[in-house]
Amino acid sequence: MYLQHLYPVPENIQIKEGCFVFGSELVMETDACLELAEQERIQTLFYQFTCTGATLKLLPQGSVSNEVRAVLHVGMEGALEQAKNLDSGGGYQLRVQPGGIGIAAKDSKALIEAFTTLVQLIVPENLSEGQEKFWIDCVEIQDKAAMAFRCIHLCVFPETKPLDLQKAIRLAGFLKFTHVILEFWGTFPYKALPELAWKGKAYSLDTIGELVTEIRSFGMEPVPMLNHLGHGAQCRISRGRHVVLDQAPRYATLFEPDGWTWCISNPDTHKLLGELRSELLDTFGPGGYFHLGFDEAYSFATCPKCVRHAKEEGRFLAEYINGLAAELKKDHRRSIIWHDEFLASKDWPEKIVASGGRTHQTADGIGYLDRDIIIADWQYYDGFPEGEPTAEYFMKKGFDVLLCPWIGLENVKDLCNTTKRLGAMGVIMTTWQALPSSLPMIPDMAMMMWDSVIRKEVSKLPNTETGALLRKLITGTRSFEDVGWIQPEVYPFEAHD
Repeated sequence: MYLQHLYPVPENIQIKEGCFVFGSELVMETDACLELAEQERIQTLFYQFTCTGATLKLLPQGSVSNEVRAVLHVGMEGALEQAKNLDSGGGYQLRVQPGGIGIAAKDSKALIEAFTTLVQLIVPENLSEGQEKFWIDCVEIQDKAAMAFRCIHLCVFPETKPLDLQKAIRLAGFLKFTHVILEFWGTFPYKALPELAWKGKAYSLDTIGELVTEIRSFGMEPVPMLNHLGHGAQCRISRGRHVVLDQAPRYATLFEPDGWTWCISNPDTHKLLGELRSELLDTFGPGGYFHLGFDEAYSFATCPKCVRHAKEEGRFLAEYINGLAAELKKDHRRSIIWHDEFLASKDWPEKIVASGGRTHQTADGIGYLDRDIIIADWQYYDGFPEGEPTAEYFMKKGFDVLLCPWIGLENVKDLCNTTKRLGAMGVIMTTWQALPSSLPMIPDMAMMMWDSVIRKEVSKLPNTETGALLRKLITGTRSFEDVGWIQPEVYPFEAHD
């Protein structure tokens, strides 16, 4: 291999004698039903990981779609049959021999995952024009993921650069994530209520469409997100802004009196949120999930209409969520919600996130909640070496659970360990306002999600190699401001205090 490590490290890899050698062009045949964007991504990755020194041609051959697997091969006589006879083992198998390469995978997504491993094995020997030469060590790799749902959550703030989102998407896709959640904070150009975007700060639908295509090109699913309770301001509470009411105060009745929470007693709110969901679904295209938010609803049920439900806050909230989930089921999507409205602070240690329990009484609503709804359990504290307890609580209640760490690698380790021990649905890696500084952590996160290892310690992967991967994923002539993951090189002295 070229770098010190493969990312993520395969479950089983055997280095054999010999190598496969090629020059400025390689032709591969595939039986996989790849979308055009996926084909182009594979070809682009090959070009980038040969330092722009070689091109790849993909040729179709037959169809094995009824076998629910995909094959890819190059080189020797009979290599396609050899690839078909490889055992994907629920993931993929990659074999490199002096005469050719064979890949078998359970589906097109796993085939792309196998390909991202393959290109990391390419070693450039000569990059002089007209004399290009590359080689790959002969290997046998069997690999599959420890969890099926491996997701990164990206926020689109007014200050968020599309290039930073592109970097995160490409790193996540290359490192075998399966889903990307995009949450827009005053930046989506809604037609139903234009004031939900700051003037001059909205992303264009073309730009959003390009991001969605980027996600799909790696075989990942783009997941739309819109908060349906707290965060109605579409801004961070510590900044005091409100995207709608700072621009159009006559929409105040759509929200609770402080503006932080949507008023769920107002039929106009229900109608508007339905229209907003429809716009997101149209933009994102087909998929199986929608994230409805529901964290940090500090001012829930305070207006004169909502306060009538004060004696049954939990049931009131659950019935509202169930109605939203029923609407999304019509679009064949499962709803994801943050967990914290359904924990009472008094029942858990102080470090356990239970914001609803601090401000209102909704924890008993869990008994009324549709079990098809997915609970996204976010805990951003270190210190769950024996397992994060609220995930087990929700699983015992009959829910699929996604554990959601933030930027601390100890936190990521503990929640990934819990996911593996419990057999939970998967992990959502959150980045919030820290996206640029989170980029070099994505390989570490990917590793801990991918393999089945229960870790006692965190082993930080080298930034040098993350930088090497990113350079190949974001190519072309770039300015100082465009490359790497955080600016500037020099900070004022005070920043270190």
